[in-house]
Amino acid sequence: MSSPRGGWTAARIPIVLNPVPGEAIDSWIEAYARRLRTCSRGLLDSLGLPGSPRHMVMVLTDIERDVLAAATGLDPDLLDAMTLHRFDGIAVTINRRRRIAEHPPAWRRHTGSRYCPTCLREDNGRWQLQWRLPWTFACLRHHQLLADTCLLGVSEDADESGVVRASCAPTNVDAGPRGWGVRLGRHLADGRAREGPPGVSWRSAPGRAV
Repeated sequence: MSSPRGGWTAARIPIVLNPVPGEAIDSWIEAYARRLRTCSRGLLDSLGLPGSPRHMVMVLTDIERDVLAAATGLDPDLLDAMTLHRFDGIAVTINRRRRIAEHPPAWRRHTGSRYCPTCLREDNGRWQLQWRLPWTFACLRHHQLLADTCLLGVSEDADESGVVRASCAPTNVDAGPRGWGVRLGRHLADGRAREGPPGVSWRSAPGRAV
């Protein structure tokens, strides 16, 4: 994990919050805002950034990268690595003008995110960037399949089996006391993901996200 670079300047936030390894930039912004006792919109407004975290996780503008680097001390390359832009044309298709994901082929998910409830519990609700990649379906850290539906009970949108079919994402659920996404009054981290099939080798190819 990179440490904040350089010395303290007038532009620097006096409280440091490093991202956790592999964290998405919108998750880090939300966690930083909670640390400062505000919301992500309040934090970005204080920095003079009108953009939305859900757009920043696609690709940062040069101004956003420079302002966030100056305010937090993080290396600009690290900030870029917390976005999906390096996967553009490979795993996602980003409309760079609108900073949204274009409609993908039928086999690829378009909105929302998979997630590992165990990671959310251990990392205090911090969201991994790789969970948003369509080819990421398992947590190599906990040897279990990622959840791609809400595991927390029944709502009006549930099907006959009681499973909510809407995908879960940190941007479309309410924030709980510790900032974790909650639905039906419970944390997403309270869910229990399925264990992977026995005999599977849990590893990724070098240099590739799985």
